[in-house]
Amino acid sequence: MNKIHLFFIFVYSIMANTLDYHMSQNIIEIKNANISVFEDFRSQNVIGFNIPLYLGTPSQVLTVTLFLSSPVNMTFAQNLNMVFNSKCSVQNKCPYAIKNLKISNLFYDEQKSSSLKSTIDKSSKKTIENYLFNGNAVTDQVKFFPSDISMEMNFVSVSHFNLQEQLNDGIIDLSNGNENNIFTQGYLQKKLISPKFSFSYDKIGKTDLKFNQTDQNQENLPALQTYSKQFWDFQMVGMQIQNINVLALAHFQTVIIQFYVISALPKKIVEHLNKQYSQYFFKGGKFNQLNSEVCFKGISFVDIVIYTQEYKLVIPLSYFIYLNSNYQCKINVSRTNLLFGIQQIQNQNIVFDPLNSTLYFPQDQLMKHVSIQLYYPIFLIGSIQLFFLVLLFFKLNTKYILLLEENARWKQIFSINNKLSKSEAKQIQTDQSIQKNHIISELTQLSKETMI
Repeated sequence: MNKIHLFFIFVYSIMANTLDYHMSQNIIEIKNANISVFEDFRSQNVIGFNIPLYLGTPSQVLTVTLFLSSPVNMTFAQNLNMVFNSKCSVQNKCPYAIKNLKISNLFYDEQKSSSLKSTIDKSSKKTIENYLFNGNAVTDQVKFFPSDISMEMNFVSVSHFNLQEQLNDGIIDLSNGNENNIFTQGYLQKKLISPKFSFSYDKIGKTDLKFNQTDQNQENLPALQTYSKQFWDFQMVGMQIQNINVLALAHFQTVIIQFYVISALPKKIVEHLNKQYSQYFFKGGKFNQLNSEVCFKGISFVDIVIYTQEYKLVIPLSYFIYLNSNYQCKINVSRTNLLFGIQQIQNQNIVFDPLNSTLYFPQDQLMKHVSIQLYYPIFLIGSIQLFFLVLLFFKLNTKYILLLEENARWKQIFSINNKLSKSEAKQIQTDQSIQKNHIISELTQLSKETMI
């Protein structure tokens, strides 16, 4: 009976652990068809992932576009989740609804959500109005799957939007420093076990958004602090091409991570490649134009090696190469920063931590920092040497003071002797002068007597 009881406990423990594992490895599969492309303020093409979102109570199924950083290049539109509501309509002459007639009747209906009313005090609603959009800052219940536990999401319920790009039913902004990041909020509300998220490319050609992760191997990785509080970026401490240091050519010497279709190199780095590997570049073309065979044959003739405080990243040049509409093979050029695109994000499985503004690179080499414990013997020997040096210093200092005192005493003796010598010399000179005068006087007297 005891054995049977233990067996059931064992089976239950396996089932419980398996359940916890699946709950802690939430994955949203994104097909290639569910991708939108936009142009950002750097004139680079940026991908947006279109995912389902269950918003409100009862849930309204929306399709929102997920960005690492909002494509709306306006200060007042950064770090904002935006959802278009039913007031953004053709009847209300909302440009976005007029442009997107197929989806405008599916926008979020505030009136149908009881949780919107219960979680927000109407008197505290904040209206946002500018030339780009009008809306209310609100909170409502949200989940990624119908069976998920819901959590609160802060967003702007947009009733008027002047841009016409198709952003589906709204935008979920995963920017660094966004306090409204949905994964940060879920973690702070204790609905998620971790705020971290990542993107990977699976074997059947889909992008997997992974969140709510618990990976022990990942926990042991060093965290790389972002350079700024707005972008997912990091500082380089070294950059090499074939063992040649080219960090000085990297302009701001920072790397920005975004859903770029093609990664990009700073202009001076591309000019350096053109000079060093001219055989691969098209003669008579622009400085970034390669021979067509580089694209058609998939030639990656050099690697870009990037060093950070914690990682060594080896990036094939092919990540930065593309074939344009005129079938010209080119290196994608950035005016300033080095840009990491979707290929790096997926292949290197970059992990984003929005709560702490840190990054993790599970697929890359760690920088080998010597353990501080190895320095303990050196610290000990150095401390002992320093102790003896201090003792020697005090000893020499004491001896030096004694010598100074001795020297001062001898100087005093020499001074006294010198004064005495001068006094004796003066006395002798005086005596000699008196004696001389006495002799002269006697000779004068004798002379007088002789004359008489």
